Amino acid sequence: MRAPSRKVMLGSLFGVVILASLSAILIQSGVFATSTNSNLARAERAAGVYAALDMAPLRTDEVRPLLEGASWTGAEGLSDAQRDGLLDHAAEFLELYFLMSPEDYIRRQRGHGHTPTDFDELQRVWLIRENYRAMTGLELPVVASFEELYALLRNATMAYGRGTNRAVAVAADSSGLGVSVRSMDSSDRSWPRLTHPVHADFWYGGRSMGARRWWQPLRDHEAALREETEIKVAVVGAVVEFADGTRRPLLMKFFWDCDLGTWQLAYVNNQNFLDTGVRPLDV
Repeated sequence: MRAPSRKVMLGSLFGVVILASLSAILIQSGVFATSTNSNLARAERAAGVYAALDMAPLRTDEVRPLLEGASWTGAEGLSDAQRDGLLDHAAEFLELYFLMSPEDYIRRQRGHGHTPTDFDELQRVWLIRENYRAMTGLELPVVASFEELYALLRNATMAYGRGTNRAVAVAADSSGLGVSVRSMDSSDRSWPRLTHPVHADFWYGGRSMGARRWWQPLRDHEAALREETEIKVAVVGAVVEFADGTRRPLLMKFFWDCDLGTWQLAYVNNQNFLDTGVRPLDV
């Protein structure tokens, strides 16, 4: 097996640094937004609400009908096709990421015209070698291709922490599913916020973890903003149950690409997680 070149060992966004403890590793790399006792208490209170939700098994072709039951805000001005397309993309992500093999996911991304992020950038920003060592206790091996590298990291993430990164069920109705849409322009780049009638910290609390982005879309939302006066952006939230029994929201952030006439996935965030070995997703 030959040593990887910089062009072969390609990667994406998000990782971890080497420090005295796993918690410190994640905080140093910017994975945790904040991780104070107060924020942990907020996540614990929200966990009690998640525990009462009705859940449905995460199965291929069964997520999209569930998302029909999501509560919506700010969708005025969207066509029926845009609304349907947004739910299609959110369901596709959940099913492909958690139910398909890394190889199937790679084929999907390449099929959509996405290109791999350079490994040097991945290592510089997210310290992928240290991340792999933190999850496995091993050094990142030399690989011959991007596909092997991606599969190594994603499989390690799914195996880590007693299944706390492997989704097995999703909320079955609007009590755990939400969509929020707004217009974004150069003067206000904030994403829409989800709200919940029962619990103020339901979707956000004080703890947030981004996903490592292994792929770059044909253009990102910043590029779209440079070319257009404003763009439509959306957040789709779903409470997900993981194999270790924990539940937490995943937020999928999309923007409407006018050139392509489709929604593009911009970010994925874990929210309100407890300290149970939660790791960034590899999207």
